[in-house]
Amino acid sequence: MPNFCNASFRILTSSQDQPGDSVQFHKLLDSLCAPCFFLFYFSIIGALINQIQIYQVMVLNQFLLYKYIMSTVTNESKKKESIDKALIQQQREQLKQTVLERFIKDFGKNNKNKIQIITNIVNEYFSKTRVTDVTLKNLKQQVQQAIQNAGSTTQSQADQSIKESQVTQQQQLQQIPQQKPPSSQSRKSNQQIQSLPQQRQDVYSETSSKAPKSVYMMEGDEDDEWATLVKFDTELYKKEKELEGIRKQEFKKKIKSELDRQINEKQNKKQEEVQDEDAYVKLHHYQLNVYDQREKDKQDNLKNKIYNEKLQRDKQVRDEQQRRKIEQKREKELDSLLVRKIREELELEQREQLNRRNKERERFLRMMKENEEYRKKALEDAKQEKEAETQMQQQYISLQNQLEEQRELERKQREEKMKKVMGMFAEGVVKDQKELIKQEDDKMLRNIIQQNEREKIEEEKKKLKQLDQRQQLRSFLNSQIEEKKRKQEEEEELNKRQAEIWKQDLDNYNDHEKKKFDYIKEVNLRHADILKSQIQEKQSKVKQKSTKMNTAELLQNKDKLKVIAQEIPDLGEKVKKVEIQ
Repeated sequence: MPNFCNASFRILTSSQDQPGDSVQFHKLLDSLCAPCFFLFYFSIIGALINQIQIYQVMVLNQFLLYKYIMSTVTNESKKKESIDKALIQQQREQLKQTVLERFIKDFGKNNKNKIQIITNIVNEYFSKTRVTDVTLKNLKQQVQQAIQNAGSTTQSQADQSIKESQVTQQQQLQQIPQQKPPSSQSRKSNQQIQSLPQQRQDVYSETSSKAPKSVYMMEGDEDDEWATLVKFDTELYKKEKELEGIRKQEFKKKIKSELDRQINEKQNKKQEEVQDEDAYVKLHHYQLNVYDQREKDKQDNLKNKIYNEKLQRDKQVRDEQQRRKIEQKREKELDSLLVRKIREELELEQREQLNRRNKERERFLRMMKENEEYRKKALEDAKQEKEAETQMQQQYISLQNQLEEQRELERKQREEKMKKVMGMFAEGVVKDQKELIKQEDDKMLRNIIQQNEREKIEEEKKKLKQLDQRQQLRSFLNSQIEEKKRKQEEEEELNKRQAEIWKQDLDNYNDHEKKKFDYIKEVNLRHADILKSQIQEKQSKVKQKSTKMNTAELLQNKDKLKVIAQEIPDLGEKVKKVEIQ
């Protein structure tokens, strides 16, 4: 029996993976006892519970994995959320504009009051209410109701607005005569303002159309206006150089700060990429650990299952031995009961037979006695009767022997019949018990087969789901990698464009500075030529003893001397304004 149970367990546990053993499995189940079958059923239930626990652990691991992946893409999700919010806001504004135009077209009818009412209602709706079909219908009803309510007050408001417009027109007509024409002084000031650019353009002209009323000149005979102008030009050139150096330094600082910012951004992006790669590696290690732990759990569950099956087989053997002992004891009790009943019946029959024999013997003795008396009485007359009586006695004895044989035969037939009935009764009980056990076994077998089919279906679904999850994870990781490559390419392209823009800006700046420098150089050369010509003209005039400027030169250099006098205290300390005729 233990070998049979062990073989049954092996085939039962291997039938899920080896469909070829199903015939042997069904044969074993047909000959399997009820306790073994129940133990099989409980072992399968335990295995199902273990599979459910493993599935729960797997679902929990998948949830943790999903949560970990989602935590790695939080920054991108925030950016997408901000973009989505902006798009939603834009769509909401477009929808608001569309609804407003539709309501104005349907209910406004070129009426400013109605348009204002519709605009206020629509603005309030889009600022406080969520947009749905029901709320839009309510908004339409609200607009219609507001237009109807405003219809009664439109005429009075129109009359009031007409009166107000008439009053404002009268006030404007009263204010028009009070306005004065512009004075001659303001006209002169405007002309002076308009003539300023023309005067600036005529700075370097030798003569003016109108003689100015004042000039700027140096006090004292020892001071020279030409030297002051040379010093002024020198200082101006130095300041231009200083400003140019400052601008170059500021431009370099700006470029350096921008490059530092880009370097920091690249370093931050590289750090984020390293963190993403570390997170991916950690995730991969986590998945491997989960897989190893799952395999370890499977091995532990398999060991526990084998150990439990061994315990169940041992328990089954003990239960089977106990059941056999109980059945043997029950059979012995039944046999003893049958034997006791048969013995009681035999004893009763023997007592009855003994009583009958005793009665027959008594009757025979009585008859013998009567016959003896009759013989004694009729000895002389009954010789023939004596012979006949002897013959009758012999016949009677043979008849008694026949009756005794017939009774013995009937007793044997009755015993055989009782044994047959008892055997049939025992066979019927055993047959009914076997039929009941067979029905229960068939029912349990059907349940086990259905359970195995469901387990196979669930296992296939679980495998498909795991495969789908892996494919989704792989596609997600591939999309992340592609997105990272795309962003890197965009950053490289943006850096190239930025470098080109900076290079172009630098070239433009250098061109501008070069043009400016050339212009300043040209102006300085022109000034130098003018100064040289003036010096030569001054030297050619032998009659003039002083090197100071004449009136024409003072008028020509008035603007520079004015700037020196007003803005440069060191040089313009002795430059004074002098009135001339």
